[in-house]
Amino acid sequence: MNKTDLIKFFSIDSIVSKKEAKRLVNSIFRIIRKSLISTGVLRILNFGTFRIKKRAQRQRLHPRTGERIIIPATFVPVFIFSKSFKDEVKTFFKVDFQSTKNKNYLVLTKNNNKKKTIKIDK
Repeated sequence: MNKTDLIKFFSIDSIVSKKEAKRLVNSIFRIIRKSLISTGVLRILNFGTFRIKKRAQRQRLHPRTGERIIIPATFVPVFIFSKSFKDEVKTFFKVDFQSTKNKNYLVLTKNNNKKKTIKIDK
């Protein structure tokens, strides 16, 4: 689902025009941004927490030259799902791990027994 789909479903679910739904969705995103910039955290009960996290300075190798470079510390936005949201997902999906000779797969089974297989690259 992308932002356009979100606006479409929001307009259907809340019985507002697509134009009004777009305005509301953009407003929600703007509020999230402003809250993170001003306070560094935004908690939404039973959904999750947006927060700003410091990523430490680290060393890496330059892919072309092989030279060791230092990547400076920076701040990045992160999202952590609430325990209640994670538990809800766990009750909706059952996950099995299957392995063949050269490939690994995750098999998601919904409550209605529909399965989706996801290949995991090694």
